[in-house]
Amino acid sequence: MNALNYFGSWASIMGGTIALFGVAEVVANVEIKDRIKKWLSNTEPDNHEDKWASQFADLFDSIFGKRHLSIKCFVRSCVASVFAVLICWIVFHNTNSSGPIISIKAVDTVLFILMISMVINVFPDYLSLLESRFMLNVLMKRDSKKAVSVILFIDIIATIAIWASSTLITVPIMLYMMDWPIDTTINNMSDLLNFWIQAVSGSWNEILNMWSDDFLGPSVAIRTLFCSTFFTSVWLWLYLIGGGVIKLWVSFNKGRITLFSKLNIENYPVSSIGFVLCLIITIGFVLGAPFALR
Repeated sequence: MNALNYFGSWASIMGGTIALFGVAEVVANVEIKDRIKKWLSNTEPDNHEDKWASQFADLFDSIFGKRHLSIKCFVRSCVASVFAVLICWIVFHNTNSSGPIISIKAVDTVLFILMISMVINVFPDYLSLLESRFMLNVLMKRDSKKAVSVILFIDIIATIAIWASSTLITVPIMLYMMDWPIDTTINNMSDLLNFWIQAVSGSWNEILNMWSDDFLGPSVAIRTLFCSTFFTSVWLWLYLIGGGVIKLWVSFNKGRITLFSKLNIENYPVSSIGFVLCLIITIGFVLGAPFALR
């Protein structure tokens, strides 16, 4: 990977993080932001009933709506899915390609993958959103460290299961659209069943090798669609990581000039979490540069 592509990957992840937490800051009402501010600044009363999971659930609902089985929620999930696909594809493209960040071939490829995602990935992503929201309901009742770890692990497994099960339907469609080298002549139900069996069995090799360095092959599409399914789960993890770092920083630096005062948590608590995450991401890219740019 060259330096420009590495910078492009960093910029895309930074831009996605800033956009995600920036939008959440705008749509969240004053009451939600006040609760998040108290959580970050460790000013909650000892007997408080307001848990972080409840705060994040309300933030989640501010973006996707409170009625999750609705057209509004589904459409917003589709928008989030496209957003996640774009970020994932840019990162994978820059990781596996030594060419320019923007090219005609690259634009054609991302447009093709976006088309595929709108056809076959919106429903798994929507199911993943519903699953993550359900896990938040569970977390609101069980917030011990052990319970949180177990539930977040279950969230990962459930998201993988949702995506894997959806491949039984979606991957054959994708392979058909990509003119995969199998018999695609379908005249009757027997031909349809034969095509489906060939497509599913042939696709598992691509799934198992989705992390190969093949940029132009189907593996990059499968990889991108797979990772985008984790959008809502990743948002939850990022919220916990960024918020946890701020809370630790505040605990160890009370009474002194701190990062806490620079972040303006008082007025922009959600954006402050995004800012801290950007710092963490930047540090990670700086530390990883010697290995990635060899």
